[in-house]
Amino acid sequence: MMVNVKEYQEMAEKTARVLSDKDKQICFWGLGISGEAGDVASCIKKEVFHENKKVRGGIREGIGDVMWYAAMICNFYGWSLDEIMDENLAKLKERYNGKGFSLVAAQRGHTMKKWSGDGEGEIVSQEGRRDKVEGFNDRDSTQNHDVCDVALRVEDGSVEGKKGGIV
Repeated sequence: MMVNVKEYQEMAEKTARVLSDKDKQICFWGLGISGEAGDVASCIKKEVFHENKKVRGGIREGIGDVMWYAAMICNFYGWSLDEIMDENLAKLKERYNGKGFSLVAAQRGHTMKKWSGDGEGEIVSQEGRRDKVEGFNDRDSTQNHDVCDVALRVEDGSVEGKKGGIV
């Protein structure tokens, strides 16, 4: 049975548990999508690092669950998942000039859109964030994103070893 995105969104809603508290409802969907994305990541880790090829079904099932929660979050806010997908593709087309991925374009001039706090929704420089990597303290959980960024840059060979054996 092949359904389009709009039909999927409508069908997902018919299988959802409805809570009377709207705050709890959106938390339920938000935590659900996070948990399912974690399951996908865990299965990929097991496939790659544990060499367990039997988890591919779990990856596929987890992606379906992520899609269900995404549909439910969209339903909660009255958004069309179709439109969000179109907006996302348009954003990526603009970022990569329709030419496909490039590291330079992905770095967006070391800027990012800020989604919380003062200046929410504005484009901000990441230069200050990058400075934090140099003095990383592994007990400071506020810098977890910096660690991930360093790990990715180490993987692509763009960073050489720094202090403390972190990279």
